[in-house]
Amino acid sequence: MRIEIVEELAAASFRKEVARRLQALMDRLMKGKDIKSWKMVMMLIPALEMKGIPWGLCGLILEIYNRTMQRFIRENDEDQGVFRCCCRSVKSRREENIDVFTI
Repeated sequence: MRIEIVEELAAASFRKEVARRLQALMDRLMKGKDIKSWKMVMMLIPALEMKGIPWGLCGLILEIYNRTMQRFIRENDEDQGVFRCCCRSVKSRREENIDVFTI
């Protein structure tokens, strides 16, 4: 399911941005001595360009997906906390017509 979600969310603009950033990383790595990272990027760039390989299998893309999901879950939890607090306040007043903007 995650592979399908990533395929749906990985719009052309996102894919171009990933390609641009990977190329910038490659340029930086070529000036250094981190051969292991350089080899990973050398393999990753063409793999992501292949049509038959889903982006949802790539560790880099999964890490972006997981970080985004965790941020969404945290933000949603905060929103749910505010909503629960408002509900408790309304219930404690036992009023029928409550203006939520004055609570």
